Amino acid sequence: MLAAGYTHQKMVDAGTQIMDAAMAAWPNQVIYLAIGRIDRPLEQDPDSVARDVRDATRSRWGVNRLVIGKEIISNVMPFAPPDPTSAWELFYESGPAIAGQNLAACYGDPHCLMNGGNCNGLTADQILRGTVDHFVSYGGKWLEIYDDDVTNLLSAIHYAHQQLFISCPTPTDYVLYKGNTRQTAVWHMNNNVFLGGAYGPTLPAGWNVIDVADFNRDGNNDYVLFNSSTRQTALWYLSGVTLVGGAFGPTLPSGWALVATGDFNSDGKPDYVLYNASTRQTAIWYMNNNVYAGGAFGPALPAAWRIAGVADFNRDGKTDYLLFNASTHQTAIWYLSGVTFFRGVFGPTLPSAWALVGVADFNGDGKPDYLLYNASTRQTAIWYMNNNVFAGGAFGPTLPAGWNLVAP
Repeated sequence: MLAAGYTHQKMVDAGTQIMDAAMAAWPNQVIYLAIGRIDRPLEQDPDSVARDVRDATRSRWGVNRLVIGKEIISNVMPFAPPDPTSAWELFYESGPAIAGQNLAACYGDPHCLMNGGNCNGLTADQILRGTVDHFVSYGGKWLEIYDDDVTNLLSAIHYAHQQLFISCPTPTDYVLYKGNTRQTAVWHMNNNVFLGGAYGPTLPAGWNVIDVADFNRDGNNDYVLFNSSTRQTALWYLSGVTLVGGAFGPTLPSGWALVATGDFNSDGKPDYVLYNASTRQTAIWYMNNNVYAGGAFGPALPAAWRIAGVADFNRDGKTDYLLFNASTHQTAIWYLSGVTFFRGVFGPTLPSAWALVGVADFNGDGKPDYLLYNASTRQTAIWYMNNNVFAGGAFGPTLPAGWNLVAP
């Protein structure tokens, strides 16, 4: 290549021209650039060409339009931060707009490529989870996973969704409760369309379903239960609608209630959201399945407001509070970083007689939507949201007499 007239500037100019052409051809798209090294004697700094092309492209077209990638993501790549002299340093310093492609499929791979050619006693599920953990340590958000793994390693794929903050484009279900029989039911939904339903387990006296989340990380949502008299919490592990096990969680202090669940410390595990009605104080209890792992106070709510749900509305990877004022029907979003409040905005005001009962991504666009319920007519509705902005709505199914909507 030296004999052919190789120079550093020629390589940078050629790479920049290619990126400029791609950016201009697809003005509304994000462009992915897989980076590699050029070693001596051509370059003294093996990352210099890739770095200069990256910097020139981002300077002209914006940081978030150029995603830097690696195509050798595996369970044996180094955790971040990498050695500054390693081939992973440029990838690490290119965040947060970084992506990756798995080296190979884990499922059915007899050579264990994703684990450095040696399984070391790990299953394909464990290797894929480990790969996700390594990638996430770099702050990566987009990871291409082979279809064999998506089809056959459902629990690990669900774990990847949680870790990478990707909203699964799968139907979001209604959880129903009938007070006089304590029966639960699950209505399977495709956006706002009812697909079918099945009875879930019957609750013991004194207990209520507060939320649903995958606490044991088996790919199935579990019931999160609370007994307001004893302040005891419990998890009911489900497979679909079938109860397969249960465990008590921690008991809350006097004056506190369990109001929601969400991942507030970005460890891929759902945490408890607590509320004290007397002081209007909120708190987060960090959970490892049913085990309390620590806690911190969150912001105190204004008078007359309650937490209706939690979700990442501004898509910064942090879980936010969704608030509702039943007197004015006003909604609001409080943006959080962990437990720290840093800004709030009003959302749309609901019509009279409607209540905000939950939040979920119903239309699969990666943005949380409002779930509304009218107790008088038993009608449900979905308001599609773009952050705090109302983008459209649709009626959902009407509930039978005696049933209430407790969670999406």
